Amino acid sequence: MKLIDIYCVSDQGTREDNEDSAFYWAGRKNGRDIGVLAVADGVGGSQKGEVASNIAIIALKKWLHHFLGEETEENQKDNILFKLNQLVVGIDASIQRYGAQHHIVLGITFTLLFFWEGKVYLAHSGDSKACFVMEEVQQLTQSHKVFNELDNREYLTSCLGRLKHFDVQLEALPLQCGFYIVGSDGVFNRLEDVFLLKKLSEGNRLEMTATQIIKMIRQQGETDNATMILALVEI
Repeated sequence: MKLIDIYCVSDQGTREDNEDSAFYWAGRKNGRDIGVLAVADGVGGSQKGEVASNIAIIALKKWLHHFLGEETEENQKDNILFKLNQLVVGIDASIQRYGAQHHIVLGITFTLLFFWEGKVYLAHSGDSKACFVMEEVQQLTQSHKVFNELDNREYLTSCLGRLKHFDVQLEALPLQCGFYIVGSDGVFNRLEDVFLLKKLSEGNRLEMTATQIIKMIRQQGETDNATMILALVEI
């Protein structure tokens, strides 16, 4: 597995602050390729979203540092999913602890793709998204959101730091050649599959593709923070 190209963009939009945080990393461990793509998005209605999302990324970096120092023989599929669950639970606890210390309510959505040993591992909670694109757009994440017809609004059913109980989608998926994308809901709210396929098929550098996607969603009226990581993977 090799990450041929990676690009991350985070656009504040018209919001007062950018409450999204992102992290990507590609390297090698014992001669084998490894990669991480992650986006954390501060939940609307909560306070200090930028702090909460940064707590998640700091925790992820510590987790990755620890993983790189471990013996690889034990890191089989079930063990990695267990470790990713520990990471997510730890992020939730850290955000809740910060909120209790400062007497505020914080929350984030969190989506992570972890590339290792011929698989891509997914850890996800909230309404951010991860997808795989080749001949079509394949959404990898479940939406932890419901629509309430009484007030015509959508509500999160799961996020980190804010709820007593939360759901974590944990999966080990076969690694494929193509484009992997992780993004906040500000990207995907107005991003249609047809446009995404068209832009990725043009063969431009991912920086240009990401810039064009952000420009399009702004023209469509999206005002929310928009953060996205694009990665091209070859096996």
